[in-house]
Amino acid sequence: MNREKSKMNAIINEITTFLLNQNAKNICLKINDTNEEIKVNIVCDELKLTEDIIDDLRNILNVKKEIEVEETYWQLIGNNDDRNDLYLVGKMIDNAELYLENGDKFKMIISRKK
Repeated sequence: MNREKSKMNAIINEITTFLLNQNAKNICLKINDTNEEIKVNIVCDELKLTEDIIDDLRNILNVKKEIEVEETYWQLIGNNDDRNDLYLVGKMIDNAELYLENGDKFKMIISRKK
């Protein structure tokens, strides 16, 4: 697996782990890989997150991408079971959109430019 795909795999694993730890059900992933970016759409049911938690997660993931941090630390994602890995994911992606519908249907779209 090339390095870019390995990084995206680590990002997806970390987000999936977070969702499973929050007791999400029926997690569906759709990965769209183009020449310009990789976009991942995630939808899951029965996720009981408050708007405050979603806003916090949105702030964690929508920080400025930092190539230097990414290159040094990306392989550490998944080695801990804490929120610090989500901060690192935020440094590796370009954008994250998060939505909660009907109180328990969660949607997330993350994108990473190549």
